[in-house]
Amino acid sequence: MEIQFQALTASDAECVFDLYRQVAATSPHGFLSEKSMDEIRAILDCARYSASVGAWHDSRLVAYALCALETNEVFLQCPLIRLVQGRGELLWSGKGTVVDPQFEGRLLMPRLLARRYELIREHSATCHSAGMIAVDNIPSLVGALRAGSWAVGLEEDQYCCNFVCYGGALAQLVNFGEQCAVAIEDIDGLSAKFASGWVGTSVTFERGSGRRQLNLRQALIAGEPLR
Repeated sequence: MEIQFQALTASDAECVFDLYRQVAATSPHGFLSEKSMDEIRAILDCARYSASVGAWHDSRLVAYALCALETNEVFLQCPLIRLVQGRGELLWSGKGTVVDPQFEGRLLMPRLLARRYELIREHSATCHSAGMIAVDNIPSLVGALRAGSWAVGLEEDQYCCNFVCYGGALAQLVNFGEQCAVAIEDIDGLSAKFASGWVGTSVTFERGSGRRQLNLRQALIAGEPLR
């Protein structure tokens, strides 16, 4: 099955909105933030500030990843994001990733994110992107981590508690120190680790109990922990 990945423009807004409505109708509360047609069109309207990608099959949009240049300081409780913004480097913000349920299991998310990074590199010398994934949305979290992103913090929105996920150039600067695993349900424990500069790199499931754990590594830059 041939899938084509292309940058999205304002002319694709209706296709994006239709897929968003289709998936949002059956998604658990909080997994997708509410978006109007006008909000989607605004994200896609200026190519200079958008790094949004669509996956197409037989001229039909089957997945997308919206991304725009962030003009505000965001996710400042995350040491790694503070480092990016403190260096004065551009941060791109994920505005929603959706996959048609009929096309799940085809590794579309990592391919979308890879193409998104390519678009960001066309806009800026360094590639930094961040976005949120609901803590209960384990399939999306696993997909993002497998694509090379890290969970670097937690952020509440009007719907639920979310992981803040980062992907980009800092991966080349960071070395890892100690490692541990924390239950995904242990929000306080995760918050403490993230505040101390740890990052989540993968998810595992305990045999028997099926309890979900986030595997964390201590992020070091020049041998020093992030703070």
